[in-house]
Amino acid sequence: LTSHGFNAVGLVGAGGLKEDWLAPLARFRVIAALDPDAAGRRASARYEELFARRQMRFASVNLPADVNDFFRQRPSASLELELMTEAALERIADCGLRIVD
Repeated sequence: LTSHGFNAVGLVGAGGLKEDWLAPLARFRVIAALDPDAAGRRASARYEELFARRQMRFASVNLPADVNDFFRQRPSASLELELMTEAALERIADCGLRIVD
């Protein structure tokens, strides 16, 4: 993602986000782009719950393939992901959480 202009961090596995890592993320709007398999969907739901409990700004985007395949297979992947990200940011704003940059 970083090579395509997105600020990103990687997680190891679908359950890679640990609860004690959340506090440093509180000042950010976090958007997850997890694999579109069952483990990725479960992780996305878990992350949504973890962030919501702490009233932190989180949304996920639903890619049609894992992020590496998405960028390899689609010439317009950067634009598509940017549009998905903008929609995710709107969902965060619609949740009533104040967005501060």
